[in-house]
Amino acid sequence: MVETIKESFIRFLRGEFDVRESGREISFSCPFCGDDDGRHFSFNTVKKVGHCWKDSDHAFNMIGFIIAYKKLDYYEALAFLSGRKRISSLDSLRDKIRDIKLLAPKELKIEDTHFSVALPKKSVSLFDDIVPNEVKKWFLKRTDTLSPKLRKKVIDPYFCLDKNSKHLYRVIFKLECEGNTSYLSYNPIKYGKKTYNPPGNFNSSILGFYKFSKAFPVIILNEGFFDSVRLISYGYAAMPLFGKYISKTQLLLLDDVSPFEVCVCLDGDANKDTVKLAKKLNSFLDCRVSYILIDNKKKDPDKLSKLEFDILFSNRKTVSLVSSGVF
Repeated sequence: MVETIKESFIRFLRGEFDVRESGREISFSCPFCGDDDGRHFSFNTVKKVGHCWKDSDHAFNMIGFIIAYKKLDYYEALAFLSGRKRISSLDSLRDKIRDIKLLAPKELKIEDTHFSVALPKKSVSLFDDIVPNEVKKWFLKRTDTLSPKLRKKVIDPYFCLDKNSKHLYRVIFKLECEGNTSYLSYNPIKYGKKTYNPPGNFNSSILGFYKFSKAFPVIILNEGFFDSVRLISYGYAAMPLFGKYISKTQLLLLDDVSPFEVCVCLDGDANKDTVKLAKKLNSFLDCRVSYILIDNKKKDPDKLSKLEFDILFSNRKTVSLVSSGVF
């Protein structure tokens, strides 16, 4: 009989941790909060979710736990639980995912093979009466070029009021991509750390604004959330990578869209990374790949006017097959 994702996960827990099992609960020392003095992480084998009793930010389903603990991306975590611990190439990863989708369809439920990261506790709608007007004005200013209709369609903002959380008084943007959900925590004031990701490696398995942008023939890749927001407001399709690099899962997501062209436009201080990423994409994707270099190191895409970006886009450079190292 084929081992299900759940059976594989429980076997992994038993081999990796000193577990205590009681009915439907499996408890062990939390590997995320430095818990060495007790079994504070509890996993429910019926609901297929677990959380740390000391830190509410550490709450995962099975795939999510593997992503966070093993520092894998989404598809690598799927492959790990299905029996292949090492992925030698993107092609072998793609083959393995195809196997997973065909494997024991009656036993593998869709919720078993997706992750869902809960928003920080006490997160309310950004437009709730309890949220300070200054924060609402900050959000509206950062998205001022979006029409109200488009803003409502592509952005789902919240505000954290949990006094015991590092996300207190931060704006939380919910992220969704092909059944997986996560979030980005953003600081609306000028001092302190600008962004927080949820614990683990989740956002490297997501392309922001994927549902909105995937139908467009040309997709622009950016570093940051607000870079893509700005370009979407200018009439382009844009997806943030949440960094300068692209993961295997993000590559596969792009390839599944089959766009006519992918254009890389990172921040002005990352021109070398822009060219490097464009060449990497060109060696994998079966489409045209181009890139935009912003001359001013202090400028990001979200600081460009529509006219400035239109000019840059019309003069974008295309990666040749020779320069990408394919031949």
